[in-house]
Amino acid sequence: MDVITKNKVVPKLRFGEFQDDWGSRLLNEVSIITTGSTPSTSKKEYYDGQRLFVSPADINDNRFVVTTKTTLTELGFKKGRILEKGSVLFVCIGSTIGKTAQVFEECISNQQINALTANSNNSNDFIFSLLSLKAKKIKRLAGVQAVPLLNKTDFSKLKFYFPSLTEQQKIASFLSAVDKKLQQLTKKKDLLEEYKKGVMQKIFSQELRFKDDNGNNYLNWEETRIGELFEFKQGVQCAIEGQFLNKKEGLVRFIRIVDLTKTDEPIRYIEDPGTTHHISNDDLFMVRYGNAGLVGYGYQGVIANNLFRIIPKERTKIHNNFFHLLFRFKHRQFELLASSSTMPALNFTSLKTLKLTSPSFEEQQKIAIFLSSLDSKIKLVSTQIQNTKAFKKGLLQQMFV
Repeated sequence: MDVITKNKVVPKLRFGEFQDDWGSRLLNEVSIITTGSTPSTSKKEYYDGQRLFVSPADINDNRFVVTTKTTLTELGFKKGRILEKGSVLFVCIGSTIGKTAQVFEECISNQQINALTANSNNSNDFIFSLLSLKAKKIKRLAGVQAVPLLNKTDFSKLKFYFPSLTEQQKIASFLSAVDKKLQQLTKKKDLLEEYKKGVMQKIFSQELRFKDDNGNNYLNWEETRIGELFEFKQGVQCAIEGQFLNKKEGLVRFIRIVDLTKTDEPIRYIEDPGTTHHISNDDLFMVRYGNAGLVGYGYQGVIANNLFRIIPKERTKIHNNFFHLLFRFKHRQFELLASSSTMPALNFTSLKTLKLTSPSFEEQQKIAIFLSSLDSKIKLVSTQIQNTKAFKKGLLQQMFV
């Protein structure tokens, strides 16, 4: 908690050279607040230029807005309220109230955004970090209504604690270093994902081939119907679901589509229906309807009835992780196959006749190891990003009042 003694308010974590207490200030006392506006959309000459026009959709996990979905010409730009570099953007209307960012270069914004430009006694960077920390609290002030709204007057009168400009700058500089680290990690992850995407394209188009341990080429890839390689078994309808329990005695994990789409829903457990529908980490399964064609691998449990197991007919010729990667690459093809039916779903008969080209088991294995190593690197960077975000969150909670 914050330290409050004898009317002095200071944060829990502080640079040692600062001793003065923090003072309470309204947002309009520390900054000029500007509500955005939208140039007339009927004027084509205002749009598709080089100037940034920020909407809430342009504010994401990045601190600075460097690109926007909509751009303006110089003529359109002059119709808005120009925001200077470094100004803080805060969404005050709509379902995304609380999204916060900073201006990377001169821009204008739409009317859902209030922009704060610090006065000479305060720091834009400090205000950004402060509002990022307080965003959820501010969002609750908008209340529950059809279109959540925090008007400029109420927003301007929000009161927070501020230190001297020198301390603001010291805090902001320290947090900016953390943000820079986040940006570097995010860029590294993006580059790895882009590289993986490109190399998968080359591998599965056979532009890039692997060699055996003696440096010789493997046999040519062969075209085969999926039904010649695999058989399918549909998941189970579970009528009785267990509660969200921490213990697993008498229960098994119930795997649904949400597990594949990486939602934050808790893991469900069900009463064990027997071994028929169990899958292990090395088993393949796919979504039959509702996001049809999405493939799963590396799970343990019982699959739901809108999923189906993909079972190799000859295990010595099938490397499941390779086909997991291949099916992911071919996802669009499965989607189109499903959408061709009246009720979009993968038809087993059609799926069995679908042709694909695959290499020998040995080359499958080498490809899977190579691509899995890239996945491991991406996962490592993702973990570093999450850890750095958690570190920053802890700093924000302790360095602000």
